[in-house]
Amino acid sequence: MWKSIRVPFLLLGVSTSLINFGFNDTEEHAELIKNSAEKQVIKKKELVWDKDNARMVLIPTGYFEMGSRNNISNEKPVHKVEVSVFYMDVHDSRTIPEIYQRNRL
Repeated sequence: MWKSIRVPFLLLGVSTSLINFGFNDTEEHAELIKNSAEKQVIKKKELVWDKDNARMVLIPTGYFEMGSRNNISNEKPVHKVEVSVFYMDVHDSRTIPEIYQRNRL
């Protein structure tokens, strides 16, 4: 059974949109994904980054509508955009000053 989730997505700092992705509950820790060369690749749904132990989740390929239907001329026309598969941190990332300060201590 496919479950739909909504993920907040910021693109180029212009506007925030919502992307709907489907995840299959019956699969355990791996998902079969075709890459651009049509090869089959197994990707983990979740991984832990060795450097800082940050948890990351797999965001599968999906589509969202980019642009605005309002009277904002530089955001027209609304069009469909495809986002390739990628990993995203589960938690917000630290800002550069926070990282710099933490590494100085």
